Amino acid sequence: MNDITNYSDHELSLLVFNDEGLYEQRHEDGFLDIIHTLFKYTDEQLSELKSDLRDDLAEHAAGCYD
Repeated sequence: MNDITNYSDHELSLLVFNDEGLYEQRHEDGFLDIIHTLFKYTDEQLSELKSDLRDDLAEHAAGCYD
């Protein structure tokens, strides 16, 4: 388990969005369970990740990736 609690509130999100494997799974069921097994993180880091995932999903739905 990778302890990232000493890093910024953005660290968990940065790790997800910059790791190809995690990035590809980011909207799958059970994704947060995977994150929980891989990282020790703060509530703020998880909140930031959830916010970024919502924003990412909204951008994707709006066709920003076309």
